[in-house]
Amino acid sequence: MKKLISSFANTLLYAIAFALVPMACGASPVSSVVGSYIFVEAVSFAVPKLVIGADVYSDTVLQAARAFIKDENNKKFELRPNFTNILGMFMKDREFSLPNLAELRAATTRTTTAMYLKKKTFTVGSSKSCSPSGQQSGSDSVDLSWAMKNVVITTNFKQHAGNEVSQARAFANDLYNAEVSLWESVDNALLTYLEANKSAVNNGGSGEFDSDNDIMWIGNTNVDDFYNLVSSDMKLNNYNPAYLEAFNTMWEAKQRKYINQGPGNSTNTAFQFAGFEFFPSNLISGTPTIGNNTYTSIHYVVPQNGVAILDWNDPLNRVGKVSGEKSWSTYQSILRPEFTFDLFKVSSCGDTTSSGGGTQDYTETWELTLNYALAKQPVPTADETPIFKYGIADDNTYVS
Repeated sequence: MKKLISSFANTLLYAIAFALVPMACGASPVSSVVGSYIFVEAVSFAVPKLVIGADVYSDTVLQAARAFIKDENNKKFELRPNFTNILGMFMKDREFSLPNLAELRAATTRTTTAMYLKKKTFTVGSSKSCSPSGQQSGSDSVDLSWAMKNVVITTNFKQHAGNEVSQARAFANDLYNAEVSLWESVDNALLTYLEANKSAVNNGGSGEFDSDNDIMWIGNTNVDDFYNLVSSDMKLNNYNPAYLEAFNTMWEAKQRKYINQGPGNSTNTAFQFAGFEFFPSNLISGTPTIGNNTYTSIHYVVPQNGVAILDWNDPLNRVGKVSGEKSWSTYQSILRPEFTFDLFKVSSCGDTTSSGGGTQDYTETWELTLNYALAKQPVPTADETPIFKYGIADDNTYVS
């Protein structure tokens, strides 16, 4: 009741004030006040902010409502990695030797040698002898070359004081992005390895072999039968399934089409996929020109266990040494838990004002290092390797 009387009094006060104008012009005081009262009421409904007390929150401005996008969504969009899985091909033979070479490499300077038994074609006779001359197969060895890739992360304490992003969450995001960058770099190195070590010999009959560029050329007219032809090629090179294949991701569109042409269709192309495992990658060029030919698709085919990646940790990191503000340890990969990084941490005092910290701030620098070696199985034929490169040409004319 009090609020109603107060509202009526406020409106009447405004009405009397507005009525002074028509009254000064000679209008009746009663009609002037009544008319002004009706005007003020109408205005209060149409434009509430013109009336005292209509916007009681005008002096308080709310901050923007802020929340974090869910991590699983964030990693599907903003944080999504480049799609590539060449590494999966090399991980099929993590135990490249028996025992594992990575466990035997006790020092950085120690040469890593893989020994293997050689192939020998024995002489086949047709008669007996009292003094036969025997033969032996023999053995050989190959030295592995080790390389490393690392990423460095820096954190500071004051940058996150009062920040909505906690230091722990920022560090976790840095670790994720650092690993994404490192593993893409590794996949690029693996692609370089496949290209540099492709076989200069292919005894298959699926198409023309470009010996200048070491690539088997298959005409586009045979594209529907690609895997059927490659399977025969592998057997002509004396390799049985399974076969690992790396290719440009766009080729998956063809695969899905052929796989779904099963027994219920007029043309069955699904049969040819048995014995193949696929490793698509956006890093492999889709339509390159090699030599005098333009290809619509490039493929690297390797018999299973034909290539491998080995990793190794420095003894200093394995032991876990500490020296003042420096420490050495190991860290299991988040994205590829089969691998373990060398982890080197340096704690220090630094000026981080330029990055939202302070003049005197506590900083930490983290170095993650992957020590790795790439290997391929030795084969007896000169210039031959277990890595076969194929290309589907955009026309049906091979140009040598």
